[in-house]
Amino acid sequence: MSTHFQIELHGRVLVIQFLPPQLFEHLVLNELDDELREVIREYEPRYAVFDFSRVSFCSSSIINALLRVRKRLARQGGQVAIAELNGGVQEAFKVLSLDRNVFVPFDTVQAAVDHFLEEDAWDDETKD
Repeated sequence: MSTHFQIELHGRVLVIQFLPPQLFEHLVLNELDDELREVIREYEPRYAVFDFSRVSFCSSSIINALLRVRKRLARQGGQVAIAELNGGVQEAFKVLSLDRNVFVPFDTVQAAVDHFLEEDAWDDETKD
């Protein structure tokens, strides 16, 4: 069990809610990166939604960790969404052009989950 995030699984959609309001301390970053890799390995989701509702600041190291998750899921045909970004966090993603070009942005976690569940169902239907 992580002290840095909570997880919920909705089919093949993994929701990861970050708990610390500020994600920039070096020790936290290393632990969080390791824990994210472990969770992705354990659950093998097709989609991941990162919930930033409790986060007021994050460092570029966190964004790099998310990029690694995105790369791993993309190799399996999956996607990563970001949801409920607050002021400074949203600005960081926007400045880096990650809010539209790299991560799928959503206003709410539920909207992201619903989108991916619908996309997953559509993909399953087209394979039949």
